[in-house]
Amino acid sequence: MAATNPIVKPTNRVIVHGDPAVYTYLIKTVANCYPKRLVTRDTTDAQIKACGATDVPVGILGFEQAPSPIQPATIDTIYVVDKDAPVIKPRSGDIYVLHLASGQNVTQGAMLVTAAAGEVTAAAALTGLCATGSATASAVDATRPTVAISGDYGVHVVVGYAEESVDASAGAADIMVRWK
Repeated sequence: MAATNPIVKPTNRVIVHGDPAVYTYLIKTVANCYPKRLVTRDTTDAQIKACGATDVPVGILGFEQAPSPIQPATIDTIYVVDKDAPVIKPRSGDIYVLHLASGQNVTQGAMLVTAAAGEVTAAAALTGLCATGSATASAVDATRPTVAISGDYGVHVVVGYAEESVDASAGAADIMVRWK
């Protein structure tokens, strides 16, 4: 008998495992504000927009937590601008369904970081040489030892680890993620 993943990806739910806090925020900028997407602060602390690749997420846009008047028609339908929406405040170790960016092919256990449009992408370590004391890759200072950049994920924010293998090479897909 073949082994299977003991965690089953739910349908029409963002929370797979856990009991996180859920807060209500106003969607200020609606572009890419779909359930399962990471969101970040917009103009004020009470307003959100889809998280960009270099933004720090304040949470995950929920679905099943939304009351029926504001809940999108389906879990893949965008929210409405200037409306309140539920934002899940992830807790370490909890599992959520997020949106994996197109072009990705990740295996279970892969580290995931922020991507454009509130999606996640596989982390790729930056490698190279830089001058000692420099935070960016530059010409090597011949008078000082070089420093290899390894394990640094640049300006992307690590959000968690893949709980399943997902091939999104042909288009974006849902993926279960264990929050960091």
